[in-house]
Amino acid sequence: GTGSDFSNLLDRTQNSDEKAIADDQSKLDSDMAALKNRYLTQFTAMQNILNATKSDQSSLTNMMSSWSAGLKA
Repeated sequence: GTGSDFSNLLDRTQNSDEKAIADDQSKLDSDMAALKNRYLTQFTAMQNILNATKSDQSSLTNMMSSWSAGLKA
């Protein structure tokens, strides 16, 4: 009868809603993983630039020290 039709409709609607929520959750998880990877890549690139700059600074300091010592000799 109509009661069971209504019950079936409610079940279908609930199943459809649950699937939509699960799909949204999957998409959100995927988006967050992509964002995390992007930030990790950017951070690593920044870290590499920083390390290279420190290395250049150290080399320049050593060169200037040697040059200064050479002037005094």
